[in-house]
Amino acid sequence: MVEKRQFRRAVLSVPVDVEAGERSFRLYSRNISVGGMLLRGEETLEENQTFRMKFNLPGRNEAISVGGIVQHVSPDAFMGVRFTDIAADVRSVIERFVEEAPTQ
Repeated sequence: MVEKRQFRRAVLSVPVDVEAGERSFRLYSRNISVGGMLLRGEETLEENQTFRMKFNLPGRNEAISVGGIVQHVSPDAFMGVRFTDIAADVRSVIERFVEEAPTQ
């Protein structure tokens, strides 16, 4: 099978607070890459919907806040998201985490 993913992914299981317009709710990450995350929860957004999310990486006290867009939604409450508004220093922190973490 040919790998279609553009970025290396690392396992990440942390709560992710999502804000989309007037809606706010909590999802849980399954993995992360420099380009985005896979999230799971009881609520999802629609494909192509933009939103803000906030989460913590293990070993880091300061919360990470990034913008995202929903790339795909699966029926079992998984949501693949791509980072769209991410500061260069935050991207570097995520990149370092992914490089040092076990791959999925």
